[in-house]
Amino acid sequence: MKPTFNEEHILFKRDGSLNYGFEIVSTNATFNYHKNIFWQSFFSEKYNDDVKGYKAKTCGMHIHFSRSYFTDLEQKKLNTFYHSKSNRDFIQLIAGRSNNEYARFYDHIDITDTISPPNQSNYKYRCINFCNDETIEIRIFQSNLKENSFFRNLEFVDSVNNFIKFTSITKLSFNDYINYLLSDTKKSYFNLYEFLNKNHLFSFTNYNEEIRNINRKGFINILRNIESEKKRKCV
Repeated sequence: MKPTFNEEHILFKRDGSLNYGFEIVSTNATFNYHKNIFWQSFFSEKYNDDVKGYKAKTCGMHIHFSRSYFTDLEQKKLNTFYHSKSNRDFIQLIAGRSNNEYARFYDHIDITDTISPPNQSNYKYRCINFCNDETIEIRIFQSNLKENSFFRNLEFVDSVNNFIKFTSITKLSFNDYINYLLSDTKKSYFNLYEFLNKNHLFSFTNYNEEIRNINRKGFINILRNIESEKKRKCV
């Protein structure tokens, strides 16, 4: 795999949770650089016959982003969104795995909880990790060698980060998040939109009673984005 990367930007390392496996660690880069440049050569190759990702139970995908971008209140909103019991099924559907020892969800966490955890190593094994000084880490995702699934995870984290900047402390449900996506559609979230549409989360039936009031105009725009992106990829 090494020749598919600029070796100054990537590190292959051992990880204690993996049996006969390795971890790929990237340097920091912008969302757009990750989407359009960083992983381009990697996904031009097909490694499914050589290594396991999604089908290996111990493999996860962790995404870090800058902590300084968020105020303390915004970090508490992130903490609440990811841990919320009412958001659990939705988040785990996107993540591709459920509660586990490397990414634990806690029902009791809300907007009042601290984002300065005590110096205990087990705190980093939460679904969202605040133990690093400079980054916040999302640990929920199952590893994935599929390009569209890999970027769907990245798009989800980026979109939640933008949603948190926009929303109030009283609107942190997955329904509020979906409404945000529908009111501010971005072509850069194509893989995420496609996944949510395939799982009927943009339909007007009842995945959840709360979905009934979502923005229909936004939904139409998303479908157009999906179709136009499919055509572009075919060309």
